[in-house]
Formats: sequence, structure tokens, C-alpha cells
Amino acid sequence: MDTGLILIACGFVGLAIAVSLFSRSSSDSDRSGSWLTRDLYRGDLSALTQLVRGASFDVTYDQIGRLKKRGFVRSNFFGTFSVTFKGYIALIVRKTFNRNQSLPTEFN
Repeated sequence: MDTGLILIACGFVGLAIAVSLFSRSSSDSDRSGSWLTRDLYRGDLSALTQLVRGASFDVTYDQIGRLKKRGFVRSNFFGTFSVTFKGYIALIVRKTFNRNQSLPTEFN
């Protein structure tokens, strides 16, 4: 299959995802909150950012457990942790939707 067609198909998929995220009703206070912050506590996404940077010494085991439960982090063979593709997407969505907004004080 031609790589150009694959890139066009990926573009359409990305456009469909963006349209579905932005087409929610305006009554939702946080558009990404239902998927991104479900079952997470304050500071968990910051801990995910630290794991991306390689600074895992400030991340607690509780945070790692919650991030693993959501599929954002996986454990490697030697006991280290790496961020999954889903974790990178979560950080991109967080950065995109929360540019000018403050984070909620409490996640449900």
C-alpha cells in the first residue's frame, strides 16, 4: 500500500478524534476531564511528566500504581518504568486543553 494513502488515512483519523473531542456540549467544565483525570489524584500527571524526563526518584509507588492502572506506565524487566503511547497522548491532551485553564483542585 502506498505510504501517502496511509498518511492521509491517519490524518482523517486524527481529524475525527479532534472533532469528537471538541464537539462535546459546552456544559462540560473540563473537556478532557472524563478521560484524562478519571481515577487520578492531583500530581499524578506531573509525575507522568517526570517519568518522561527520566526523573523517577520523586514519583511515589502510589502514583505509579494509579498510572499503571490507567495504562499510562508499564514496568520493565529490570524494575524500571516507562511511559506508554497512551501516556504520551494523555500528556499531549493535557497540554492542549489546559493551556489557559487552571487544573481542578480535586479529581473525582
